[in-house]
Amino acid sequence: MVRCLLAISILFPWMGYANDSTVEEQKKAVGRHFSQMEVASEVQRWGAIYIQLIQNNLPDQLSYVGEVCRVNIRLHPSGIIRRVTILPSPTNSKTTMNDLLCNEAFLSIYKVKQFPMPEQDNVKKRLQNINLTVEP
Repeated sequence: MVRCLLAISILFPWMGYANDSTVEEQKKAVGRHFSQMEVASEVQRWGAIYIQLIQNNLPDQLSYVGEVCRVNIRLHPSGIIRRVTILPSPTNSKTTMNDLLCNEAFLSIYKVKQFPMPEQDNVKKRLQNINLTVEP
């Protein structure tokens, strides 16, 4: 068996290289996948920080319990707010309280003035256009 493998490796030296390159490609693919997962988890972490900052500026949160407001925030790379858009409710039910919550969330976002930004460029880039769900 060993002689057969030795003869194959002598006659077909490219087989060893193909395996090495395939392994390297697989390692790179796994590395890219974990890198993307790390960026996604960092974006989620910063999103939670942003929601907390918004909720800190919401007045009388108890009256909005059970309501949901989705917003899109466009940020400058420094964290300064460029634009805020209120998105359609995920439940598609428009209630007066839901509208009031969205108005309060809109104002609360502008009260923050400038959101903190991470140091990592790839995370910062994804945070410049972020959708958040505010649920008091």
